[in-house]
Amino acid sequence: MEILRIENLNFKYPDAEKKALEEINLSVKEGDFVVICGKSGCGKTTLLKMLKKAVRPVGEISGKIFYFNEDIEKIDENTFACEIGYVMQNPESQIITDKVWHELSFGLENMGLSQSEISCRIGEISSYFGIEDLYRKNTAELSGGQKQLLNLSSVIAMNPKMLVLDEPTSQLDPIAKSEFISTLKKLNDEFNITIIIVEHNLEEVFNLADKVVVMENSKIIFEGGGKEICKKLKNNDLMYALPESARIFNSLDADGECPITVKEGREFINANYKNNIKRIEKEEYIRNEKEAVKCKNLCLRYKKIRLTYCQGLI
Repeated sequence: MEILRIENLNFKYPDAEKKALEEINLSVKEGDFVVICGKSGCGKTTLLKMLKKAVRPVGEISGKIFYFNEDIEKIDENTFACEIGYVMQNPESQIITDKVWHELSFGLENMGLSQSEISCRIGEISSYFGIEDLYRKNTAELSGGQKQLLNLSSVIAMNPKMLVLDEPTSQLDPIAKSEFISTLKKLNDEFNITIIIVEHNLEEVFNLADKVVVMENSKIIFEGGGKEICKKLKNNDLMYALPESARIFNSLDADGECPITVKEGREFINANYKNNIKRIEKEEYIRNEKEAVKCKNLCLRYKKIRLTYCQGLI
């Protein structure tokens, strides 16, 4: 079933010469995992904001957006707020309250749920995301990955049917990034939540996508499956953002199905190429006698550090 349909969407910011979105047409099925990619400034974030009226920018807009075949302009605000979740790029920007449990309950309280139902949902979500140990912590004490996981948990507590994420891993370390993406895939598989995510680093998400949407100069230029998109981007600068296996495949001018995971890449290389090189001889190092660094009148002084010692009995 189609959960989202965009027809001839155009948008232009006030006083801007060019449109930020131009003739956007897109269809998303319920339960799809959709990845939107493209160069910075191509309109990805603006497109996501069109799907969430609370964060939609001011400007000239034309075209239609349908949510379950109903014009989103006619959907009441409460339904829209609950059923379409939005996770921002910066974890700090979305956290409102001082405590983790306050943050988890904030959206539920605004939905008008009873205290018993709020407590039940918070307990379920905390257990599902494994954040029971953070329950009573101050939000300011959390790491970037924990804050983003808290944002996701707060949104999921409201039982959304569609989750929209704008580069949610851009400020996370590699481990936190991998765990966050794995959580999104788990939500997609187990709860059938439709995921629409904008990402620059495609290594983690490309093989998870049911549909990849490529944007350029405010337009959608390609859409389709991951392996199909990899071939279409062969002569495009965006090829360098693709997973490493796909980049190697395109650089070899190979035929067949494009690999997009490390496993598929290894299988492709083993099936098509032989490793006849057993040893690479190291070239003799010749020292360069020229000056590499030259300093003159260089000074350094450490700042004074005041230490305070406390003595007492424990």
